[in-house]
Amino acid sequence: MPQAFSTYFGAKGILIHDPQFGLWWGSAAGVANNHSDLSAAYNRDWQRWKDQNPNATKATVLQFNTSITAVYARYFRC
Repeated sequence: MPQAFSTYFGAKGILIHDPQFGLWWGSAAGVANNHSDLSAAYNRDWQRWKDQNPNATKATVLQFNTSITAVYARYFRC
């Protein structure tokens, strides 16, 4: 879950640093699909969803997290 939205998640009762939400993108420069390459797109996807779901509940946020995780899962490392 994007750290940029930690206040939003916290207001929903979601602690983004809970290990259950921990996934790792590689960050080595020059490696395709590393953290810096993907984080902007990932954050945009979250922002778009937040804008379209202003009254989201904790359950709907977690449901979206599951679906977006599936989209980006192929890029996770470790």
